[in-house]
Amino acid sequence: MSFQDNIGATEVVYPALLDGDLDAYADYQGTLLTYLGGEPTGDSAETYKALLAKLKGTGIVASKPAPAVDVNGFYVTNATAKKYKLKSLSDLAKVSDKLSFGGPPECEDRPLCLGDTSQDLYGFEFSDVKKLDVGGPITAQALEDGDIDVGLLFTGSSVIPKGTVLLADDKGLQPADNPVLLVREDKATPALMKIANAVSAKLTIGAYNKMSLAISEDKDDPSDAAAAFLKSAKLN
Repeated sequence: MSFQDNIGATEVVYPALLDGDLDAYADYQGTLLTYLGGEPTGDSAETYKALLAKLKGTGIVASKPAPAVDVNGFYVTNATAKKYKLKSLSDLAKVSDKLSFGGPPECEDRPLCLGDTSQDLYGFEFSDVKKLDVGGPITAQALEDGDIDVGLLFTGSSVIPKGTVLLADDKGLQPADNPVLLVREDKATPALMKIANAVSAKLTIGAYNKMSLAISEDKDDPSDAAAAFLKSAKLN
């Protein structure tokens, strides 16, 4: 058994799986479904069902999706959430004209950020939109320092500040981009898929973030971070 990383995006890795250059790889179900010509929704089960339909007859099978999801997340501090009684993005939209927003420079043009789709669903009217970084430390620090009231960060990020709240995407703006393992059918034995599904079931957002932080901040080897996850989940 051998392992390769940093091969490329779905457009590169999925064809390599089809061609037999790879036996398995991990992807995000919404991203893969979009690549295959489908339309993911915010519902994980619905998106998974559509993905399985697209994979039928390709010789590729997918594990069950993990609970974790790495998508755009709108975060506020606990204090802001309490002051404005914020639990969801619909709640946020009602008071957005009183709040400032920070996120990626291209956010206002991206449909899953503050672009057309977002505005059609929620109609945000922030008092100020600051162009910071792509879901990274600058946005996180600005949120912690109070320079912005709302920060756009990736839900699987390792830089999410403590004492913040992820507002619920109650209208399903973000697609259900849960991780799945793609395996060639001739390699997908019942024993292998049982293990893959058991691991997938334990891969929560919290576990995902913990591994991400261990690799990006603590500089742990990815295999060591994975081993620690398996041990904590009692899977080894």
